[in-house]
Amino acid sequence: MFEARLLETLRQLPTTSRYWVAYSGGRDSRVLLHAISRLRVQLATELRAVHIDHGLNPHSADWTKHCEAVCRDLEVPLSCLRVTVHDRQGRGPEAAAREARYRALAGVMDAGDILLTAHHQDDQSEMPRIAAFLPGLLARPLLGLRRQELADYAQDQGLDWVDDPSNRDPGMDRNFLRHQVLPLLSSRWPGLVPTLARSAAHCAEARQLIDRMTT
Repeated sequence: MFEARLLETLRQLPTTSRYWVAYSGGRDSRVLLHAISRLRVQLATELRAVHIDHGLNPHSADWTKHCEAVCRDLEVPLSCLRVTVHDRQGRGPEAAAREARYRALAGVMDAGDILLTAHHQDDQSEMPRIAAFLPGLLARPLLGLRRQELADYAQDQGLDWVDDPSNRDPGMDRNFLRHQVLPLLSSRWPGLVPTLARSAAHCAEARQLIDRMTT
């Protein structure tokens, strides 16, 4: 069921000759990589993975080795990139790391490629499902799924993954939203997260329509 829903979502994306999975080694990207690797025959599209080492954790080299081993087992080509994070504009380490990561990801892509990330409904819910990302597109095919659905798939498939302690740091905005704000709001309004996800999708569609009309 999980893989069928993912396949349906991927088939709604623009046609491409190559998917890149942004593979951190964490559970969510591990689930995405595993599931899409099982769909290669149906998709008939080249599949590659890319791992970014920010060098911010003393165990990052071990995480890279883990990603390499997983990709060997799945027979998915992996590109490992090391980036240096500079917070030149004073926006904080999280924003600086994200900027360095996406700059490196864009560097491995060719025109028309689609980068897939493993964000889901319980992540920051303002994310669009698909967006322009030079030189191709960035898509988040798991936005229709809840975190628990990914956890269930990982358990059913017996997957292993890297546990990055920064994902539990409440000082980071994304973690504060994910672990404190959204659960509190959802306890009061159970349908909030899916509603936010739908609103984000509508906003993204409206923005793309405006961009087409003004270019």
